[in-house]
Amino acid sequence: MRLKHKLSIWDSVYSSDAAYFGYEPSVLAKESLRFFDENQCKKILELGCGQGRDTIFLARNGLKIHAVDASAISVAQLKEKVASLGLDEKIRISLVDLPRQFPAIEQVDAVYSHLFYCMPFDDQEMRRLFDFTRKILHKNGLHVFSVRDKNADKSFGKGKEIGKDTFDIDGFKVRFFTKEEILWFNQGFEILEVKEAYEEPCSLILIFSKLSDI
Repeated sequence: MRLKHKLSIWDSVYSSDAAYFGYEPSVLAKESLRFFDENQCKKILELGCGQGRDTIFLARNGLKIHAVDASAISVAQLKEKVASLGLDEKIRISLVDLPRQFPAIEQVDAVYSHLFYCMPFDDQEMRRLFDFTRKILHKNGLHVFSVRDKNADKSFGKGKEIGKDTFDIDGFKVRFFTKEEILWFNQGFEILEVKEAYEEPCSLILIFSKLSDI
């Protein structure tokens, strides 16, 4: 079953609040810095950047970011923030409707996303996204991402079920995963670390992985 997902809910919340998720970076962004430093990552592709709280944090820590999102509202808001902060040389922003479109960019040192894979993508779309990630990374490039934990998140099973472990919760369409399920999509990567975390109101699985030579 192919899920139909719309961005109207995101355009609505972003229009109502220029910092819907706040200004502080996510727990994933803060945890990622060590891995980016240890693996000498400089160029990062961020999938589903939203309003850019992680984008700005990573750029301020010396990384060059190509941030993409499918919401024209969030992209416009982030461009304004980047210009006002003088981060134009560190951050490039593109409006891209993944996985229907993919950004035309050079290879990067890491692909990063916080909760992007929890959008209501079906399995075929997930495979396309992970295939793209493997292709866009340099040798030994990192794939760093988070998803909502099906076994721990208190919102799992709430709302209306619309697909595989996917629920419409007050207009937000969210897919949940176990560690084993999300790592199945992440085949071809060496796992550096898997962590559980909590960020109100979400129970998270954080994945830090490196493109395998095999």
